[in-house]
Amino acid sequence: MSVLQKKEFTTISSPKLDSVSQKKNIDRILVRDYLKLIEIGAFQTEYKVKQRVSFNVTLEVKIQSFPLHDNEDYVLSYDNIIDIINEEVNGGRVDLLETLAEHVALSCLGLEGVLEATVRIEKLDKGAGKLGVEIIRRSSETAKNLLRSRHYRKRELNVQKRVPNSGLLFVSSSIFQGDLKDDLKGFLLKTKKSWVICFSEIFDIFLKYNGDANDLKIRLMAISQSAIKFQGEHPEWPLARSMTEVSFLLKNKNSCLWCPKIDLIGSELYQSLENSLSYSLAADLAKNLFLREMYILSNDQQAISLKNKFLPAGIKVKEIKT
Repeated sequence: MSVLQKKEFTTISSPKLDSVSQKKNIDRILVRDYLKLIEIGAFQTEYKVKQRVSFNVTLEVKIQSFPLHDNEDYVLSYDNIIDIINEEVNGGRVDLLETLAEHVALSCLGLEGVLEATVRIEKLDKGAGKLGVEIIRRSSETAKNLLRSRHYRKRELNVQKRVPNSGLLFVSSSIFQGDLKDDLKGFLLKTKKSWVICFSEIFDIFLKYNGDANDLKIRLMAISQSAIKFQGEHPEWPLARSMTEVSFLLKNKNSCLWCPKIDLIGSELYQSLENSLSYSLAADLAKNLFLREMYILSNDQQAISLKNKFLPAGIKVKEIKT
């Protein structure tokens, strides 16, 4: 007689995820081994002597909530970190690396979407190895750290600032006709500022919004075509396809032509603006560049008409006599 063996069943529990596996997705922006020649140090021998210092900054940022894209205007730019390091270094001498690291970290936490800042600063000329500090600061502690920093910080945090000696000029499609074209050329020859020129749609037919789902992309393409056409006659003016690129060029004293991408996130907000799309985009660009005004040519009748119909909030529209 066969013997039936009793099968024993054991409950197999699902493996527990460790703390690393349970973490949410994380995005980090990195700047590695950025070298500066600066004067820093508490010892008398370090005064009036510059030494090589290496900066490493890692910023943890919020995960983007909108769909996948390939547009640099919707991610934190590395240039923001470089600008902060340069600004803090040029802001006045400090004795301690800890102080400089604290300033850099607090300024980085002032950038939109930054959750955590890790800053490592190392002296490279103090012996055979590297001597330095590394600090981690989180956005939840920012207010407390800012209050504490007032006791030794000689100036206010200034992360975002207006690009000096620069301006934004909006021109209509009439620029490709007759006297207005000559007036613009004359103005550009005598100006001493760095300018970003924003164009309206290349043909008047695109100035009227027809409600079609693809109309917005078509109109953005028409605006870009105006910039491309102008560059064909003025190859010395580079095209800038993002706000980040415009800011970079102006900071380096280079004028440019605004040529927006057709995947402009949030551009559906402009659908109710009818024939003011290009004008509104120009005003928004001015705000993002921290400019207080935008300019139009006094004999650009289409631009004058838009000025009389629409008043962009926070931006003054001024006429340039030609």
